[in-house]
Amino acid sequence: MATLFESPTMTLVLGLLSGAAGDGVSASAATRSLGTNLESTQRALHRLKAANVVASHRRGREVVFSLDRNSATFQPVRSLGLEVGSLGAGLQRATTELGPHAVEVAFVYGSIAAGTDAAHSDMDLFIVGEASLHQLVPHFWEWTDRWGREVNPLVKTASSFARALADGRGFYRAVMDGPRIFVLGSANVLHSMVEVVAA
Repeated sequence: MATLFESPTMTLVLGLLSGAAGDGVSASAATRSLGTNLESTQRALHRLKAANVVASHRRGREVVFSLDRNSATFQPVRSLGLEVGSLGAGLQRATTELGPHAVEVAFVYGSIAAGTDAAHSDMDLFIVGEASLHQLVPHFWEWTDRWGREVNPLVKTASSFARALADGRGFYRAVMDGPRIFVLGSANVLHSMVEVVAA
């Protein structure tokens, strides 16, 4: 854990690798995408590899890096990267700017949460709070370009989400019952919100 949080660049690199489409990201591509220093980006990538959470291989003349899908740490590390290095960090900034109820809970669902995603898979993002999609988009949309992967957001207030569940809408029940990666808040917070509204 100390390795993963030792520098701001490390956190950003982990966020990039946690959602990147394709077969990997080179140090130079990561540097351009994140606006970081090449030397610090290379250092972060190699330390992540030394910590056995990142794999690398050659692609032509480049070495590219990706989270190691064969590692037992793949999903926990991906969750951490989405929470502290990318989506979660952006949405946390949104609560600072827009107020504490702007985003109360946010989670990734679908194939990425299940670990079955392919290069073409969207990043399905569910946000529960009082802010509008228009207000929130600037806080996470940059990751669409960085990852080469579409972010597919769905924003609901706590009351509208609770009503959808109470009405027995299959999609919302499937989201609640399926795998999720919480990037802001937690499952307990979400369940408590829904129960309070339903009551």
